[in-house]
Amino acid sequence: MFHIVVGLGNPGKEYENTRHNIGWKVVEELAKKQNLSFKRDKESQSKIASKEKVIFVLPLTYMNLSGQAVSYLLKKLNCRAQDILVILDDIFLPLGKLRFRMKGSSGGHKGLQSLIEELHTVEIPRLRLGIGPLPEGEELADYVLKPFSETEKSKVEEMTTKAIQFYESLQKDGIEIALNKITS
Repeated sequence: MFHIVVGLGNPGKEYENTRHNIGWKVVEELAKKQNLSFKRDKESQSKIASKEKVIFVLPLTYMNLSGQAVSYLLKKLNCRAQDILVILDDIFLPLGKLRFRMKGSSGGHKGLQSLIEELHTVEIPRLRLGIGPLPEGEELADYVLKPFSETEKSKVEEMTTKAIQFYESLQKDGIEIALNKITS
């Protein structure tokens, strides 16, 4: 069971519905489904919603400094990196595809790289949400900071639903059963 669920993204209206904020969006939906609301926590530079033994976290440090907020919370709550689940976007996965790993490199994702550097480990469980592929001739930074197109929105909704189902199964049934939900 994961005690801290982190949605990577950027704060602010201008980033709200961008590809880079899909991890943030999924965590918002997870909290909403449990009738939780987020409160700003100045010390951790995050928005936090909690219920029983799970804390949902939206770092307000901007994507590339996400590790600062998460590192502070882990120290404050006396948790390990293995106790968190990070939900983030992945340009190298096709739109709608999910991939879960217990550890690994950042894969070039600057938010995840910040976590790895601040927590001094690659053993950070993560659920990657596909937002790719990068269209030919488009700059990566421009693409990830664009909103999803109208034609992509149904795939994004399906992916969000699948990510929520995966999380719920992960917490209730364990990794093996949950993985079947995203690979089927």
